[in-house]
Amino acid sequence: MSATVAQHIVDALADRGVGQVWGVVGDALNPLTDAIRTHDSLRWVGVRHEEAAAFAVSAQAQLTGRIGVCMGTVGPGSIHLINGLGDAAKSHAPVLAIAGQVPTDEIGTNCFQEVDNDRLFAHVAVWTHTLTSTAQLPYQLERAVNAAYERGGVAVLTSPGGVGMLDMPDDAPAPLVCAAHRGAPSAVAPGGTGGRGARQRWQCDDPGGTECPSRPRRGAGGGRHSEGSGGGDSQGQDGHGGRQSLPSGSGRTAR
Repeated sequence: MSATVAQHIVDALADRGVGQVWGVVGDALNPLTDAIRTHDSLRWVGVRHEEAAAFAVSAQAQLTGRIGVCMGTVGPGSIHLINGLGDAAKSHAPVLAIAGQVPTDEIGTNCFQEVDNDRLFAHVAVWTHTLTSTAQLPYQLERAVNAAYERGGVAVLTSPGGVGMLDMPDDAPAPLVCAAHRGAPSAVAPGGTGGRGARQRWQCDDPGGTECPSRPRRGAGGGRHSEGSGGGDSQGQDGHGGRQSLPSGSGRTAR
């Protein structure tokens, strides 16, 4: 039986050391929260407000050096994440926010609770992208995680309603994330003082190698993507500073 997009994302995050996902459940996130519910090692941490989830993963990332993951769904949930993600951006903490969205065929129609997440998060995120097909995985998930680590900030991956339930191809590869990105930061970035507000930098042990995410990958797919400016540069670079070589239940029932 083929894994769904949601199961693929959840399995990949667990394989990369993520132990908890914080957030508020909602319709567009149902495939993801259900995949977490049935996963052996990943735990869902429900909160009363998405802002609390974003602050929690920001603190978690700063204390552990591992990427923190939070979720909010559609307009209200996504907007509520902003404050905590702003804290992560200012602290250069590696955070992945997965945002729910209205169904793909309703994007751009002024649908109820629709918000353009890529524009919404542009000022706090170093990377944003809206998934529209299975062809964009695992490449875009790789880019999200590696951008958050290497550029020291927030990556936002948006999943429209229905996309999470799509079946992945049986031969879909696992995302490539450097082993060095699973632990604490190796050094402060050049120019940093190591004091308050210093930017941390995660180094790759094998840049350009077969297991390095900077290695060119094919099948990036389409979708909407942008390099943000929140806490990182906006030069459209990959996770290792080089130019890209590829084209670019108890929740709120209204969501």
